[in-house]
Amino acid sequence: MSFHAYSKRQFYALNFDTTPYRKLTGDDSGTACARLDCKRWGAHCMFLYLTLDRGCKVFAPVFQQNPTGIPYLGFADIPIGAIVDIDIDGEIHGDKAWLIYAEWLPDETDPAEAMAKQLGVDPLADSTGTACPAE
Repeated sequence: MSFHAYSKRQFYALNFDTTPYRKLTGDDSGTACARLDCKRWGAHCMFLYLTLDRGCKVFAPVFQQNPTGIPYLGFADIPIGAIVDIDIDGEIHGDKAWLIYAEWLPDETDPAEAMAKQLGVDPLADSTGTACPAE
């Protein structure tokens, strides 16, 4: 049997620190690259712990049934530590946001560099250090 995500018991034993992670919000809407830091099973979903290219740490659920038709947006087969290109949809300045697209970028090792390649610019250039709107 292949590994897809940690069970609740395995996740607890892992002692993964979830305190830096916040819930995905509408302010995160748009395209981003992220590192998949960890993933665990919930009762009816898979919870993802991601570090976005902006430096924010977020968590988000993905479900087996979703508009793409790909179970869990493919995250069941994406390894922990991988860089992914994601689309986030949500209510701007609202609490509700969800992942609507994910693509594994197997040749990438850093989310900020992956986003810079996609945009053709450095997304953190001229940053004030507060790159995460919800923080």
